[in-house]
Amino acid sequence: MPSRSRSRGSGQNNVTVTADRFTYALDGILDGVTGKVEDALEPAVRSACSKGAREVRRQAKAKLLDTLGGQYKKSFTWTVKKARYSVVGTIGSRKYPSLVHLVEKGHAKMGGGRVPPYTHMAEGADVAFDELERRVQAAVGEATR
Repeated sequence: MPSRSRSRGSGQNNVTVTADRFTYALDGILDGVTGKVEDALEPAVRSACSKGAREVRRQAKAKLLDTLGGQYKKSFTWTVKKARYSVVGTIGSRKYPSLVHLVEKGHAKMGGGRVPPYTHMAEGADVAFDELERRVQAAVGEATR
């Protein structure tokens, strides 16, 4: 049976266990940390997708595709789907999904030559990944305190 004692000055609990019970004690500690991080994951993904989509809209200027009258820029949105053990965030254009790749990577012209790429999704992805990394690190830090 583990005995609990309060450590002096650090504000954390010390748990004394036998070697036989060590794995159970460690599982208990890690379950608590995992639960806290899982709870913080979905809001972190939502925040990251929101900031990433905002950056994509900013990068995809209306002058990029004058024929669409700024509709391309406005078509970017984000979704978050939560499964049992994962959270998936997606940023994309609902109205022009196939156009995103052509604009981002460039494409061949009908008369020969190539249209230069206009990277706008890459900047949005960088912003989203940075925000997600920052939020997850903060959640892990909070959970392990």
